[in-house]
Amino acid sequence: MAARKVPTVPQRVLAAELERRRGAAGLSRDQVAARLEWSAVKPYRIETARVSVSAGDVRELARLYHLSEADTEALVALARQARRAGWWKGMEQALPEGFSVHLELESSARAIRTYEAQFVPGLWQTEDYARAILAANYVTAAPGPVEQQVNVRMRRQQILTRHDPPPPAIWAILDEAVIRRLVGGRAVMRAQLTRLQEASAGPGVTLQILPFAAGAHMAAYGSFALFDPQDPGWPVTASTDRPAGNLIEDDPADTDRYTLMFDHLRASSLSTAETAALIGETIKLL
Repeated sequence: MAARKVPTVPQRVLAAELERRRGAAGLSRDQVAARLEWSAVKPYRIETARVSVSAGDVRELARLYHLSEADTEALVALARQARRAGWWKGMEQALPEGFSVHLELESSARAIRTYEAQFVPGLWQTEDYARAILAANYVTAAPGPVEQQVNVRMRRQQILTRHDPPPPAIWAILDEAVIRRLVGGRAVMRAQLTRLQEASAGPGVTLQILPFAAGAHMAAYGSFALFDPQDPGWPVTASTDRPAGNLIEDDPADTDRYTLMFDHLRASSLSTAETAALIGETIKLL
């Protein structure tokens, strides 16, 4: 069975804006379908981001809603952005459900806040470390899909050295288990922790370890990330790891809950200096 298509942020923003504009025009979805001679379900699919919207459809809706030329062109530009394929186009079958949206959020974020319960964040993983994790996740898979996912993971890291827009600011909180778990053997783990040290010293990066001594905490169920968009008009979006894929949430009630969890984790974590010292001590033990 094909994975369910998860709408991207631009698709969600466009859908919400078109629904808002229809409401302001005082029209129902049935009335829109009748006046534009569309199928009865097309307005519903557009406003719930279940289909891509063409520039032509946006212009028809704009005329029906009596929008200004400036508003129309802004919506058309958003529709074009929503239909633009990311660099991962064609790789979706090798990715978990929802992960293509995670990649889109990551590549377009102004800032990323992440809590990792098990492993080093993908943006900072070495190739050998990533291969060891993915091979363990796909023990019954042929080498091809594993290598494809390793390539995707390495390509993701290009956002850390880009110039326009600048790299996202990253605030990462790692459970102490992340640096204690021996992944891929001692040499692989030593190289990975060294990479983590180098990343934490970079501009715009804050790294903290949540120590075992902190005990129970709000995010005991697992890892998550919060993405702050470049466009302030777009919503903060959360991505949560699940066995079946990534759950993408942008309802403020949900993202506020993740923000609260992150703030509590941050308060319970070691300082950046204490974190650096602990990672250094762990490397010496390998």
